[in-house]
Amino acid sequence: MAEQPPETSPPPDALPAPPLEDDQPFSVADYLVVNALFIGFVLVLYVAMLSLFPDTGGLTFFFAVIIFGFIGVSVYDYLFDRLSGPPGDGSGPK
Repeated sequence: MAEQPPETSPPPDALPAPPLEDDQPFSVADYLVVNALFIGFVLVLYVAMLSLFPDTGGLTFFFAVIIFGFIGVSVYDYLFDRLSGPPGDGSGPK
């Protein structure tokens, strides 16, 4: 068997990690865009379901819970991002 030449590059854990470019929390505009896209998607599903099952009364409540639940989680995530320390410092919420 022939000997293999030794590796010349250092092991991956010895290299410094490249800095993250997008280390900032989402802005209010980002949350509004994500919520608008999600609400639009849910409304498309709602209209499709109403066209397939017009006599089902629970669809409105179901899709309203999905929309308001997503909005609630978005508000929670926004507040957590603002009240916690910078990412990666290990401080957690203040």
